[in-house]
Amino acid sequence: LTLAAVPLDPVWFLAGFAAFRLFDIVKPWPIRRLEHIFRAGFGVMVDDIAAALYAIGSLWLVSGLVLPVLDKGLN
Repeated sequence: LTLAAVPLDPVWFLAGFAAFRLFDIVKPWPIRRLEHIFRAGFGVMVDDIAAALYAIGSLWLVSGLVLPVLDKGLN
């Protein structure tokens, strides 16, 4: 899901994979709660979807807010 939301570029694929794994391992609120609300395999699936959405949001913030500031500073 995360990789479907990033540009077709190896750097973005690596960033998307890393962001997804980070959120899947750390499980910030409410990801951990969702895993406990939904039991068994469905809980794992909802947990992964939430981690992917967090990763997409963080990559969107980086691409929209951080990268333009860095680009402006380099020019």
